[in-house]
Amino acid sequence: MSLPDNLMVLTDLDGSLLDHHSYDWQPAAGWLRFLREQRVPVIANTSKTAAELGTLRQELGLKDYPCVVENGGCVLLPPGWRAMADPAVDTQGWTRIHLGADYATLRRAVAALREEHGYAFRGFADLGVEGVQHYTGLPLAKARQAHAREASEPLLWEDSAERLTLFRQALQQQGLSLIRGGRFYHVTGRSSKGVALTWLAGRYHQLHRVQPLTLALGDGANDLPMLATARYGVLIRGAGYQPLLPSYMDDPSRLYRTASTGPTGWVEGMDYWLVAGLEHNNE
Repeated sequence: MSLPDNLMVLTDLDGSLLDHHSYDWQPAAGWLRFLREQRVPVIANTSKTAAELGTLRQELGLKDYPCVVENGGCVLLPPGWRAMADPAVDTQGWTRIHLGADYATLRRAVAALREEHGYAFRGFADLGVEGVQHYTGLPLAKARQAHAREASEPLLWEDSAERLTLFRQALQQQGLSLIRGGRFYHVTGRSSKGVALTWLAGRYHQLHRVQPLTLALGDGANDLPMLATARYGVLIRGAGYQPLLPSYMDDPSRLYRTASTGPTGWVEGMDYWLVAGLEHNNE
């Protein structure tokens, strides 16, 4: 199988590369191995935290590539993707590029709105590590990693749909965003998975002097900006809630919808675009 030299894959994790319930990724192991052998960057673009990706990127074989955490809030670059003007490398070997608001700012904003208007929700700061473990089903150690936020605050919304609209509008007035993920709503700065994809495409061009051919895969509403920004997209069938096709997507033929969920759907999408060839599918 021949792949374009400039192919760059960006993927959501929960509900996409990872099964929504078990977090298993083994159905995609063959594709991940093949892409690694072909030296195709596979970049996790996820709502997970940097702490969660510390071991997971090793398991998935993605340690040599950047990753995007907390719905586009922060890009983590390995040494081979750094530029001279970037911030210093941290103790974990990452260069952090913050694209959104910091966690303290987000927490102050949501706490103030709840205090003023009485919105009913619980954020990760309210749930604590044990609450995060309860609502995600993660082992305690991984729940601690999920609780270590730096650029977003996940919420369990416990109020009406009408009040959710008002809450979203109030956040927008403060330059913040509310997006829906697989399990939670996420309060972020003016960043998104699509913004992060654009930033990474620019860095790829800076390093290689060629624009990347981007293929993105995801299952949630928070993935739609990434799918609309990529040259080719795969909207994986969700285990529950299924987002609508974004109205701002200029060419719906660039988006393939899978019949299968989770990593099996991920494989289905990769097969659709890459087995027959990108150009063949785009005719």
